[in-house]
Order: sequence, then structure tokens, then C-alpha cells
Amino acid sequence: MEFSEKVKETAAKAGRTVNAWADCAAAHLDVLTLESSRDKLFAELGRLFYHDPSLTATDPRVVRLTAHLKEICAKIDAKKEAIASAKGKIPCSHCGRPLPADYAFCPHCGRPCEK
Repeated sequence: MEFSEKVKETAAKAGRTVNAWADCAAAHLDVLTLESSRDKLFAELGRLFYHDPSLTATDPRVVRLTAHLKEICAKIDAKKEAIASAKGKIPCSHCGRPLPADYAFCPHCGRPCEK
């Protein structure tokens, strides 16, 4: 392989690495934005129950907010899984924390990692 081909190959690899990190950074920003939305919905739900203690889980306002919360939480989980996967990590099958693929036990919950 000629020198110029090695330089091109190295530059291409560096470009892919930079793009992967940029994608992870963008996904982190998405997670922060989604978490902020989630927190606002929880606050709104709390205000509803504070101002009307007789509310039940079947109230249409509560149903709407909880459905939206479930959607946002699912999006957060999906983004976090994508970030972990891009970094070569897998989620713990018990607690969900991202772990390097070669771990035998989760350092967070102590349970064995399923391969």
C-alpha cells in the first residue's frame, strides 16, 4: 500500500470516528431535551393533583398526560440504547445501565450479565 493510500484510509477512518461522536453528541442533546419535556409533564401532572385532589387516573387530563409521558420515556430509552450501542456497550438485562460488552457482572446491580 502506498503512502498516499494509507493517508486516505487514515483520514477516512478519522472522519467516520468524528461523525460517530457527533451523532452521539446530537443524541445526548436529544435526550436532554426529552428529559426536560418529561420533567415539565410530571410537574403539570403534580399541579393537577395538587389543585384537585379528587382527580383519578381515569380523568381525561391525567390519561392524556400519562400517555404523553410514556411516549417520551420510550423515546428517551431508545435514544440511550442507541448511544450505548454506538459506544460498543450493551444494557444490563436487569437494571438497564449501559455496560461494556465484555463485563460478566453489572457493577451497578451486581447481577450476572447475559450474553
